[in-house]
Amino acid sequence: MNSAAFHKRVRSKFSGAAETYAALCGVQADVARELADRLPLQAGLRVLDVGAGTGMLAEEIYRRCAWADVVGLDLADRMVEVGRKSCRKVRWLQADAAALPFGAESFGLVVSSSSYQWVADLALAFSEAGRVLVPGGRFYAAMFGRETLSELFESLQAAGLARGREDVFALRRMPSEEAVRAALRQADFRHRGMAAEKREAWFRDIWSLLKWLQGTGSNGLSGKFFLGREFLAETEEHCRTRFGTPEGIRVTFEVLWIDAVR
Repeated sequence: MNSAAFHKRVRSKFSGAAETYAALCGVQADVARELADRLPLQAGLRVLDVGAGTGMLAEEIYRRCAWADVVGLDLADRMVEVGRKSCRKVRWLQADAAALPFGAESFGLVVSSSSYQWVADLALAFSEAGRVLVPGGRFYAAMFGRETLSELFESLQAAGLARGREDVFALRRMPSEEAVRAALRQADFRHRGMAAEKREAWFRDIWSLLKWLQGTGSNGLSGKFFLGREFLAETEEHCRTRFGTPEGIRVTFEVLWIDAVR
C-alpha cells in the first residue's frame, strides 16, 4: 500500500471511530497524562499537538497550564470535529503530520500522543516537527512501537501457518524502536532522546480485542484481509494457550517516549 492509500485508510478509520474513541482509549489516556507530566509548560508557550484526536493531550496541557496557546491538528476530519466540541480552548485544523501547514519556527513546543505510529514516512513527519519549532524548541512524543499487540500478531501468524495463508505475514506492524531512532536522526534534531517501555492490558478474548481496535480506529488489518470465523477461532485458541491468564488474554503495548531538541 502506497503512502497516499495508507493515509486515506488511516483518515477513514479514525474518522469512523471519532464518536467512540474517548470512551474506549484507556491505554492512550494513560499515555497522554504521563506525557503531559513531562512537558516544560509555561504561560504563553505556543504548542502544536500533532495527531490531537479528540483533544485528550490538549486537555491535559490546559489542566497544567491554563495560559498555554495550543493548536490541535489531526488527519481525520471527524476527530477534529469531535475535538473542537470537546476542547474549545484549542484551535483546530485538519492536516497531515508529514505536511504541516505552518511556517518555519512557529512553535516553541511540538507534542504528540499515540499518533506517529500511523504515519507512513516517519523521517518526513519528524522533519516537519523540527521545521516548525523555534531554535531550541522541544519535541515531545509518545508513540506505540513494534512490540505492541505482539500476542495478536503471533496468534494470527500461527493460525495463518496452519491454514497456509501467507498474507498474515504482510500485515503492517507499528514502527520498531530502531526505525524510530533512525527517523529521528534523519530529522536532524540537535538532541535526540528516546526511551522504550512495555506495559500490559487484558482482554476477555480475541473478539473483544478486535472490537476494541475497531472502536478506537486502531485496526490496521487491510480491508482485503478476511479473517473468517474458523480462522478467528484458531487465532483465539493459540492466543489463549500462549497468553491466557485468569484476567483474560494478556496484550503488550510498547510505548516509545521521544524528547528531542531542535
